[in-house]
Amino acid sequence: MLLRKKILAKLLTRTPDELEAPDDTHYELGLELARQGRHDEAVSQFQQALQTGENLAETYLAMGISYDQVDRTEKAIKAYSEAIRIKADLTEAYRNLGLAYDRSGQFLNAIRMHMKAIRLQPQDVELRKNLGFAYFNVGSYPEAIKAYRQALEINPDYAVIHYNLGLVYLDLEDWDGAVQCQKAITELGELAMASNLTDEIDRQILRSRRTISKKGDALPDEPEWAPARQNGFTVIELLIVLSIISVVSGFALMQITCARQVMIRENAARQLSSYLEKARVDSLRRHPAASAQMAQVTVINGTFYSVTVDADGNRTLDPPKVMGLPADSALPFNTPYPRTIYFNWRGHVTNHFFAHS
Repeated sequence: MLLRKKILAKLLTRTPDELEAPDDTHYELGLELARQGRHDEAVSQFQQALQTGENLAETYLAMGISYDQVDRTEKAIKAYSEAIRIKADLTEAYRNLGLAYDRSGQFLNAIRMHMKAIRLQPQDVELRKNLGFAYFNVGSYPEAIKAYRQALEINPDYAVIHYNLGLVYLDLEDWDGAVQCQKAITELGELAMASNLTDEIDRQILRSRRTISKKGDALPDEPEWAPARQNGFTVIELLIVLSIISVVSGFALMQITCARQVMIRENAARQLSSYLEKARVDSLRRHPAASAQMAQVTVINGTFYSVTVDADGNRTLDPPKVMGLPADSALPFNTPYPRTIYFNWRGHVTNHFFAHS
């Protein structure tokens, strides 16, 4: 990371003519193109750098970052993995590989990479925050709490970590723990973030009381009376399955007439599942307060859907990316159209699950 910053600082002082000078390496030119947001061109330069043997580990790392910026997560994963294979102590490669696994829904692999990065830099608060996030995604709440608390030992004034820890307590129905996180965020002056957590605490308590009421049990008088579950579970697979079931028809095995059609349908379902998970993780990462900034997947008609996420990492949604179901899949979306799946700042589907325009 330090080497990259030095090179970028050097390039920023050059004129356009100097950037084309023959003493510039492909690696350096690739870094400059990436800084300008020209990631496809940057990747081309990095590939040429690899052929000449320039800074192999750092080049694979930079290539992975560019692939990430253009939403080519699988290629980014391969590039980061190569960087680690060449240079086993490259912390940033482990960090980025873990985050790439997070975005692709491979949370167990993400946990492994985050832990390896922490072994190299145990005092890096961001690494422990990333580990807590990955544990949260697989429903391993005790480990998520441990990771977040260790991060707060390094930096007790990190409001986002208090916030994330509060979300874990909410999923455990530990209202007191969530309230303590909200108070810590308020004391740090992050009032908007504290307000978001307060609203979610109120909603969760109300939802819990309604559930208890339906079961005929006594309602708790105080939040702290509510029992906390000790073991978490993941709803990622359930969310994906329910989303696919709700928007895709014609999946009965009796309708499948050949192996090719089976493969086409499986690939279409897998792609849709991947985009749903990307949208969910994107909202978790950005914590959008307004519905207009929530990551979303919209069914446009019987054949096409769009995906709207922050792919370039600038904290705002990119223009929708339109995808289509294979023409020969005989796999249309059900009516009515259009309808949108929104993911809120907790990565949950909102009450606007099938909002109509």
